[in-house]
This record gives sequence, structure tokens and C-alpha cells, in this order.
Amino acid sequence: SRPVAERALRRGHSLMVLPGGELEQIRTTFQKEEVCLTSVGFVKLALQANTPLVPCYVFGCVDLYKTYSFLYGPREWLRKKFRICIPIFSGSIGVLPRRVPVQVVFGEPLTLQCAVPGKPSDEEVADGVNKYVAALKGLFDEYKAQYGYGDRELTIELPSARKKK
Repeated sequence: SRPVAERALRRGHSLMVLPGGELEQIRTTFQKEEVCLTSVGFVKLALQANTPLVPCYVFGCVDLYKTYSFLYGPREWLRKKFRICIPIFSGSIGVLPRRVPVQVVFGEPLTLQCAVPGKPSDEEVADGVNKYVAALKGLFDEYKAQYGYGDRELTIELPSARKKK
């Protein structure tokens, strides 16, 4: 939760935030590299706490399981209404993942600044999101061939893009 994250940052701890949430769980498509940012609150939190953001990407995670869109509409309704995610997937044998190497790569820390310390403006948050997205895409492009994903492209969906649909 946000209060727990704020307390951890005040104590000098680092956080790993996976901002895709339930949407990314239900929307994951086998062999399609897509990041769904359900919120940009992690950028605002970093600005408020004056702490760097470190982009990271996990290669291989969308290849561990085949995913299915069966009953997507009702499952999406449950996700939106009750925040219950019911992904439908299969691995090599039932729920066991496929044998795929998983590689985690980390980018350089992004130090974001705001004019009034601890009180970022909407424009500063938007600028931070743009820098994060650019860094994440750059990180993906830098390592994709090295880990066997040279033919794939990363798409990143932002919350504002979903509201326009």
C-alpha cells in the first residue's frame, strides 16, 4: 500500500514496484512483450521521496505460460468490479512453467527533480513518466537481441491511453 511504501522510503529502504497489477496479469499474451502501467503513482512517490527510479525488465516471463482469452469479458468485469484477477493459462505440464530462461536486466537510476521538494506538479509527474517509459524501452532494446528476443518489440500502455478508448 502507499502508506507502507512511504514509510519504507522514509526509513531509507528501496522498493521494487510492479505497476502492471491485475490488468497486466489478465492481459498478458503469450510471446507478446507488453507493459500495462495501471498507475503512474510510483513516479509521483519517487518524486515526493526524492528517490531514484530504476527501470528493470524481465525477459522470458511472457513465454513461461500460454495464456488464453476465454471468457475475457466476464473476467475483466470481475477485475474491474472486485479487483479479482483470474488469468487462464497453461504451462509445460498444467501450472508448471515452460522451460524458458528468465533474465532480469536493470537500467541506470533515473533521478527526477521537482521544483518544490516533496510536492511534484502534474507536469513534473508526466515528465517523470515519459523519462521512465523512454528508459524502459531503451533497456528492452539494448538487451533484447542478447537474450534471444531480437524480433520482438515492447509496447507500453499508459493509463491515459486506456481512458481514451
